[in-house]
Amino acid sequence: MLVFDLKGFRRAHGIKQTDIMKMLDCVQSYVSQIENGTRPMPENLIEMLRNQYDDVDDFMTEQDEPDIPQTPTARLMEENARLMEIVESQQRTIENLSRLTKLLK
Repeated sequence: MLVFDLKGFRRAHGIKQTDIMKMLDCVQSYVSQIENGTRPMPENLIEMLRNQYDDVDDFMTEQDEPDIPQTPTARLMEENARLMEIVESQQRTIENLSRLTKLLK
């Protein structure tokens, strides 16, 4: 998937986030999300920039999958699975130690 490096483009051209905010008619946090990869760059903004700059395509990069932030539920489920693996590992260790103790008696 092609992704536009808005932050790199802005820095290369000396464009401020406030200028991008005016183009998109949005708030600063939205621009930050685009720059951090948590929101896609709107195609209409890419086209507006292409009309003004010749090097827009130089800031397009291939990305395997977008950085979509996990929901709190997904993070909790992931952490729960990780903790369950630890508990199961510890249970196996206890069982092995118990067997070893019986053999040593």
